[in-house]
Amino acid sequence: MAPRDPPCVSIYLPTHRRKTEGRSDVVLFRNLCRDAETVLERDLPGAISKGITERLKDIDREEFWDEGQRSDGLAVFVALDFLQCYRLPAQFPELNVIGGSFHTKPLVRFLQGNAMAYHLLALNAQRVVLYEGMGNSIHEVPLKGIPLMPGSQELGRNEGLQPAAARQKGQKKADRVPYGQGGAKEHAQADLEKFFRTVAKTIWKQHLRLSSKPLILAAPRQHQPLFRKVAQIPVLLESGVVADPAGLSAEDLKAEARRVLEPEIQRRMEKTREEFGLARSRSQGSEDLGEVAKAVAAGRVKTLLVESGRRIWGIFDPQGGEILPGDPSRNAHDVDLLDELAEATLAHAGQVFVLPTEQMPTRGGIAAIFRF
Repeated sequence: MAPRDPPCVSIYLPTHRRKTEGRSDVVLFRNLCRDAETVLERDLPGAISKGITERLKDIDREEFWDEGQRSDGLAVFVALDFLQCYRLPAQFPELNVIGGSFHTKPLVRFLQGNAMAYHLLALNAQRVVLYEGMGNSIHEVPLKGIPLMPGSQELGRNEGLQPAAARQKGQKKADRVPYGQGGAKEHAQADLEKFFRTVAKTIWKQHLRLSSKPLILAAPRQHQPLFRKVAQIPVLLESGVVADPAGLSAEDLKAEARRVLEPEIQRRMEKTREEFGLARSRSQGSEDLGEVAKAVAAGRVKTLLVESGRRIWGIFDPQGGEILPGDPSRNAHDVDLLDELAEATLAHAGQVFVLPTEQMPTRGGIAAIFRF
């Protein structure tokens, strides 16, 4: 998003993880590069066009495509003084944009669906682990003050949930006393309830009290209702991961968390659309491109909604907010105004949602909620 000397070339394409399908990725990339080269040579013939074209050709090497087996999508950004490639777990539609700035709208859409931060509590009767996750990353949060369960030698150590086979390695069977062994069923249930209540209080006070991140519970089916009964945690989601986390890796937990969060992400977007309708009725929102551009330049936009598949070519003055209509033939000087306004909103600490056509609350490709 940093200013670059134009022209800036942005290329997106879907890629394949299987090597046998990788050849089609190379062909598609070269076709997109040729299209970009045509526009550059038409509008900026000479050294600039040649320099950017050479940088694109430098990317196209066998070792570069071999690395691509680990991703589903590729985003490439090239200018005379800049080159960056991102391999991401997302299928981007094929696209090349040449303009006065980089085209980042597809990346913003990818991030909005993956950047929702959360906590995940992996819990069973033998171990408690708290994770913090966001996007494609998840890491364990050190815990203190978690007591031992009666009859357990492993509780509270916070060494991570591992499959049973891994936990047994190097340990004697006698070292692990199963929970509840030798006690009455009622006493065992009471002990478990007391333990879960203590766990809930501890993680709430130490980690969740000052956080607005949602908490996902990953626990066996028989433990889910008991923990939810005793836990006074407002950010605990009703939906959770119903499985014994002892048999799930961190990668498995991350995938399950994403499944749980998807409805929450959709709920937040629906709430944002409703907020826009109310703001517009109070003259605190707008769908007029010119009015929104001036508000963005003044830092007045709190939330911006832009249509993912639409591009409106033109020139945007980030100081005064003036916009000029662009050339429909897509010259190398214009920018996608929707993309440019999204970047400027982010630069002013606003939030941006990139939505498909059917989810947009307006027909013009843009909607803004003002701060004041």
